[in-house]
Amino acid sequence: MMREHGVESAAVEAQVRGGWRTNQHDLGNFGVRLKMPRSGWIDFGVGAPHPKPGATATRAAPKKSAIPEPAPNGPLSGRWIALWGIPKDGEVAQHIATAGGKIMASLGKSTNMVVTEEGEITPGMRGSATWRKLEELRGQGHAIEMITWPELKVRITKDGG
Repeated sequence: MMREHGVESAAVEAQVRGGWRTNQHDLGNFGVRLKMPRSGWIDFGVGAPHPKPGATATRAAPKKSAIPEPAPNGPLSGRWIALWGIPKDGEVAQHIATAGGKIMASLGKSTNMVVTEEGEITPGMRGSATWRKLEELRGQGHAIEMITWPELKVRITKDGG
């Protein structure tokens, strides 16, 4: 809607919510609440008429996933890899895809490798939904290898990737 009317930015009131919880996990959880409508027409002060009731505003097409496509062959061909704490469209994902690995949108039954940046599983990681899903899938008999990016990078290089 902003692009349609040549508006490059808009200011809204915001409130930081949440706080720091100090216990054995020592987690911070913050969010921002914006004071603006969740949907519908917004008056940006550019003189655009309010649409008639029942009219729907045009929306930009949703962004296509930037998850890189795997190379047809390489040392990670046939591997379905979930990234944990690593951007799915970043440099690590690109290296994995170049080596033939298929980057998964999320951890699932077809996943056979999880790649993290950290080597040690922290208490915070053990409390996450990703860890619970990983343990559930392993409990169902799915063989899912967990490896750090530095370890995988060495493996790719050693295997000719």
